[in-house]
Amino acid sequence: MSPDSSLVTTTRDRAARDRPASNRTAIKLDGPAALIAAVPHLVGFQPAESLVLVVMGGSRSRVLLTVRADLPNASPDWSELLKPITHAIQTAGGDTLVAIAYPPASPMHPDKKFQAAPLLGALVQAANSAGARLMDFLVVEEGRWFSVAETGEPDGGGGVLETGAVSSAQAALAFEGRAPLASRAELVQSFQSLDEGDQRMISATELADITSVKPQELCQALFASTTLDRQGQINILASLPHANVRDPVISIVLTQAAEHPLGGSTFLRDVAERLRQVQCVAPPGFVAPAATLLGIFAWQAGEGAMATCALERAVADDPNYRLAHLIEAAVASAMPPWLGRDALIGPC
Repeated sequence: MSPDSSLVTTTRDRAARDRPASNRTAIKLDGPAALIAAVPHLVGFQPAESLVLVVMGGSRSRVLLTVRADLPNASPDWSELLKPITHAIQTAGGDTLVAIAYPPASPMHPDKKFQAAPLLGALVQAANSAGARLMDFLVVEEGRWFSVAETGEPDGGGGVLETGAVSSAQAALAFEGRAPLASRAELVQSFQSLDEGDQRMISATELADITSVKPQELCQALFASTTLDRQGQINILASLPHANVRDPVISIVLTQAAEHPLGGSTFLRDVAERLRQVQCVAPPGFVAPAATLLGIFAWQAGEGAMATCALERAVADDPNYRLAHLIEAAVASAMPPWLGRDALIGPC
């Protein structure tokens, strides 16, 4: 898999899994078709030329982790490429795996049709190594889906993809704020800077003489229900490059999220969205801190695709920004968010 295809996690808050059901949105996935319909909501966009792995666990087979990666063009060593999945299944506490492949369309080269059998064998091996089982291997192509038999061929089941109807799972995920974009490219585009001549862009000159703002004040601005004004954006961009401001902000936000009555995912997504807007108006050299915090909060909210895009943006702005590399490695290894949460909160 190419370096761009980092394994992306979408993980439910661990504490939320232990709360009474009355405090959670129940999402019922009654069969393969319903799961396929929910995948864009789980990964953040409609997958294409991708492999999506859904890890489930517990007596009610709850979705614990979703992993997406680009399907490689050539025939790879699947066993080697899927090694991180074994660890991810174990850390997530999963006991069941469902794989969904979205192969590229190849009408000009029908002889190069997607070969499911080698991948199927590697998936079974990866699941078994993690003490789990592969429940199903689904392929989605040309407007249809089918389940793959042990031979690597369609097992005769499947059906046409429903494009109009909205399932209860889709409605519940949309209600949680997990509305998917059309593609990963659209997601990446949403993180890019505004045009250079756009009056909303902030210049390095505007940031030069700004005194760093206290972490508590920055958090109040990030938590507010009103739109950040220009001065608020300037304060954030001028202050986050300082570790003595940045680190307490991370701690305060994650602590607030942990104390949220519904687990804090919506709260973290709101904070991440504010930071997305801020980093879009940041001048070069000031993007990395804001984009990195955006990546952290998106990861902790279970928005792995958003986190990956934000961290890519941070590293592009400052290739030596260590915190961005650290979090990027955690997300790329499919580390569940809760494993990094205590370290990120730290002493405040």
